[in-house]
Amino acid sequence: MRNNQLDLDDVFITLSQAQHYDSLWNNFIELMSQLGADLISYHHITPLGSLDEHRVDVLSHGYPRAWLNYYRQNKLHKYDPIFNMSYKTLRPIKWSEMAKDDQLSAQQKKVIFELKEWMKGDGYSIPAFGPCGKTACFGLGNTATIAEWDSATLRCFEWICAQFHLSYSIMRLKEFPKELSLNDQDRDILQQWARGINIAAIAENLGEKPKIIQTIIYDIMEKMNVTDNQSLMVRAAHLGLVKPRSN
Repeated sequence: MRNNQLDLDDVFITLSQAQHYDSLWNNFIELMSQLGADLISYHHITPLGSLDEHRVDVLSHGYPRAWLNYYRQNKLHKYDPIFNMSYKTLRPIKWSEMAKDDQLSAQQKKVIFELKEWMKGDGYSIPAFGPCGKTACFGLGNTATIAEWDSATLRCFEWICAQFHLSYSIMRLKEFPKELSLNDQDRDILQQWARGINIAAIAENLGEKPKIIQTIIYDIMEKMNVTDNQSLMVRAAHLGLVKPRSN
């Protein structure tokens, strides 16, 4: 498949209609491979306060198994500049260019040094952004050369990565509990609280005493297994319990 022959509708259908993680990942690998990538990685990161905040998914294809085991055992995703640098550029950036950044920490430089000992060739780090604050970073490379990856090819990589991350994120969100035991009043108070309305104003709006509203908010926190307002807002957004503010 050449990038100028890529049928974006077919790509969208292939990724969006996958029913399982394995089929989605396998379809993604096939698309990336046909475009010239034989080193493929995906880091899925969730924000603090989300229901799955402690789960970090790292998928890979083409990398030596020994390197992957070492990477996971030492939790190198915390220091991997391929992930961190993508948020500074918001565009694809070459792995070789990252190594020249004098702002890298000693731990990040160590990851690059160890990676060079295992891998050959160059590649790109590509960021992606999904629903409910879910972010990701892709590593795409080729053990031979990436010299033929022109700007059109990189745009295809970016678009396909974004579609994959969206589909993967939707699968993750489906694992969340479908409902919480919140009644209509709970949801109304939560929505007003998310909009920045203070307890006194919420109490006036609902004809209740401020102390009662405060107690209900504490009860909502307990139901959602959080202990602070920031975590409450993040978790409520993940569950679709609050709507974004409109300008």
